[in-house]
This record gives sequence, C-alpha cells and structure tokens, in this order.
Amino acid sequence: MTSDYRAKLYRLVLGLAAIYNLAFGLWACLWPRSFFDSVEIASPNYPALWSCLGMVIGLYGVLYAYAAYRIDRAAPIISVGLVGKILGPIGWLMAAIRTFPLR
Repeated sequence: MTSDYRAKLYRLVLGLAAIYNLAFGLWACLWPRSFFDSVEIASPNYPALWSCLGMVIGLYGVLYAYAAYRIDRAAPIISVGLVGKILGPIGWLMAAIRTFPLR
C-alpha cells in the first residue's frame, strides 16, 4: 500500500503524462506534416502513418488518465508505458544507425 503522498505524486505524474500524450496525439493526428515542417525535414510520403502513431500515443493518454484516476489498478498500464519508453528509444536508435551509418 502506498502512502497518501506517493499516491498524490503518482496521480500528478500520470495526469501530466495523460495531458502530454493526448495533446501530442491530437496534434499528430490532425496536422501530421507540421512536425516535419517545424524541424525542416522532408515530410513522409504517407502522413497517415504519422497520424496513426498520434492515435496510439493519444490512446496512451486515455490509459494514463484512467491510471491517475484508479491508481489501485494502474500497475499494468504503467508497466506497458514503461516498456514502451524503453523499447521506443532502442528501436529509434536501431533505425537511426541503419539510416545514418557511423563512418
């Protein structure tokens, strides 16, 4: 059982994660080319893939909001989010190494 302080802290962190994921998800879904325009790189040939990624991230936001609301049932959601935060950068690094070889 967690203390009241820890439960409030978890709720705050999960609530902020929910807001971030929902906002990013909506942005990526509604304006899939805007990220690429803002960093001045070529837009993908299939912006629907970026929109789909935005949808998935937005759904994480819904799950984080539920986890903040029901902290007693949040362990599976937090675990999936943590695995995504670990495997996502590993996958990105592998793709970057293949795309931009270190020579």
